[in-house]
Amino acid sequence: MSRSTLRTVLGFNATKPDGKPNILEMGSVESENTVNILDISSILVSCDLTGNSYLNGDLSAVLYSFFPGVGVGHKIIQRPSQPLYLPITNADLSIE
Repeated sequence: MSRSTLRTVLGFNATKPDGKPNILEMGSVESENTVNILDISSILVSCDLTGNSYLNGDLSAVLYSFFPGVGVGHKIIQRPSQPLYLPITNADLSIE
């Protein structure tokens, strides 16, 4: 199974040519490489603050998985049909 990040799918490198981290700024940004969205078979939405989530039988940080059912150039709008509430597992969080 090939894993990609949103950064790599949109054609951005992890670092800039000067070796600094490639952090996107506000406004228009052009990627260094060709966008590669046609090879996507599913999008996994993950969050490392929750627990008790499984992907293919293994513990995972994935909250939701879906296939983008729109054509190239169209906005992806996706909502889970039945929200699943998972416990927060990050002990470093403090709610005041």
